[in-house]
Amino acid sequence: MKTKIAALLLILLGTCGGLRAQGQNFPGGSSSVGGNASSAGLIDPTSATYGAKADAKSGNDGTTVNGQNTLASTNQACSASDIGKLIIAVNGSGLYPFGTGLVTVTGCSGNSWVASGNANGNAGASQNWAVGTGNGTALTNAYNAAVAAGKILALPCGPMIVETNAPFTNGTMSVFQQQADVVGCAATGGTHIFMHPNISAAVLANGGPLLANFTFSNSTGAIGISGGGGQWKIQDLFITSLGGQIPGTAAKVYTVLQGMGHTDGIVMQLVGMSNGTLIGVGNNSGENHHRHLNFQNFVSNGTTAYFGVQMGGQGANSVLDSVFAFVGIQQAIQCVNTFCESDNNYITGTQQGIVCSSGACTMKVVGTICAVAGGGGSHGCISDGSNSGSITYSYGNILSTSQASFPVLTVGGIMDMSGTQVTCPTSGFCASGTGVINDRAGNTYSSPLTQFTGVINFIGGGSMVTTPLPVNTNFGTGIGTITLIASVLSTTPMGVYLDLRQTTLGTGACSGAGTEQATLTYTLPNGTVTTKTTNTLSITGVGVTDTDAGAQEFLFTAKAGTAITVSTTTNTAPTGCTTLPQYVLDIKAGTN
Repeated sequence: MKTKIAALLLILLGTCGGLRAQGQNFPGGSSSVGGNASSAGLIDPTSATYGAKADAKSGNDGTTVNGQNTLASTNQACSASDIGKLIIAVNGSGLYPFGTGLVTVTGCSGNSWVASGNANGNAGASQNWAVGTGNGTALTNAYNAAVAAGKILALPCGPMIVETNAPFTNGTMSVFQQQADVVGCAATGGTHIFMHPNISAAVLANGGPLLANFTFSNSTGAIGISGGGGQWKIQDLFITSLGGQIPGTAAKVYTVLQGMGHTDGIVMQLVGMSNGTLIGVGNNSGENHHRHLNFQNFVSNGTTAYFGVQMGGQGANSVLDSVFAFVGIQQAIQCVNTFCESDNNYITGTQQGIVCSSGACTMKVVGTICAVAGGGGSHGCISDGSNSGSITYSYGNILSTSQASFPVLTVGGIMDMSGTQVTCPTSGFCASGTGVINDRAGNTYSSPLTQFTGVINFIGGGSMVTTPLPVNTNFGTGIGTITLIASVLSTTPMGVYLDLRQTTLGTGACSGAGTEQATLTYTLPNGTVTTKTTNTLSITGVGVTDTDAGAQEFLFTAKAGTAITVSTTTNTAPTGCTTLPQYVLDIKAGTN
């Protein structure tokens, strides 16, 4: 009986090992699954077949000397096993004393490594450095084997130098039989990838992916499927260039991880590029789902534009439970003409937050804390790209900017807010744009909003807002049509305050009268389109500054789904003026 129980336990243990191998998080190497990684559905790149080694050592205490071929460390010593490995040194400006080529260790002397090349003008003290095996070819071969065998590439625990371009590039496969997944070590220490400056050599002139690239195509005879790329996953990696500026070319785009449908547990710290644009996680044609990202301290050099996550999939795209921090990052989350969700993210110190970069976007921002530093464009925490077709839903967020005269919100379409706190350091700069903000959150905006020429509808609290024309307008010139509300959300009592007012005297031999009158247009619940005209603003000659027509408030109930607009209808100007007198239409609109 005992023999049978022992046999049963062995079977169960073997089954459990197999179940674990099919899970989400795999400490790399064969020891992580209690048996041979290949038999458990994994490929182990550290096996003798491929020869990858997570053996890099690193520090921030390196010293190099111009014209000499040594790297000295205060705290670590060279060992004979380091001979033949790659050596990287980075100074405080992100430049490489030994250049960007494949320099190796040729000898040891106590706490010093002897390099195969001399240090150049970027030498000095307190430099970041690393010494370790170059794993580019080994990882490429192991990943190709994983794709061919329909298995997962399980990376080992420890730091690895990657010196060749995009080792994780999948190619031809059958999505019915396999996934092209890369999984790092989820144990203490994790998988750390040090990107060698040589990693961009193959894509330097034209841009492209640096570490991973999804390039799925169906293998011959495989069942075809639309949207087959959305399932590829890469997770549990710490990625850095040690503060070095990887060589790039102006006006070219480089991506660390390109085209993944799913990233999870990815950390990027001290990542830099010398020129062009660098995107942490790039676009995929299918849905993009990213979570547990931590992107901080990108190398700010005044030349490279950094973006955290770019999403442009045709379906629902999301970034969840992630951190984007500090000014090296220009835009934390970039949405490209699609639906994007930011949920429970922390964005701080970046130049901009969540931005629709192209086309009309639908964006949902939930439970996100955003405190941007401003700069690098005209966008703050949330921008819909100033596109009138964009729609943004903002729920339960805390949004602010620390830079004076910089808007928190940029709205060209419609933004619907509830439970969201908006804080701006400069009066009038909470929002910019020409769109519509439906504020259910009870925010108080400074008045006038000098950068915002659209409409704010306060629903269930908040303060009214004065919305003047962006510039004064000459007598005799109409203001065109101003849309106060593009579409009334529900049949609602409304109040609209209007007052025509002279702002600037005319000059020269002005004679005769100048007159202006405005017309308010709305639709009643019964469908009747109704107009109301204001008092006429009249002046004689050069006029008198701040003469007004007499403010009026129009109270009515508007039909759901209709627009409320105002325009000038009577336009005459004095004659003989060197410069014409000017006027403005003061507006205050909201629920009554």
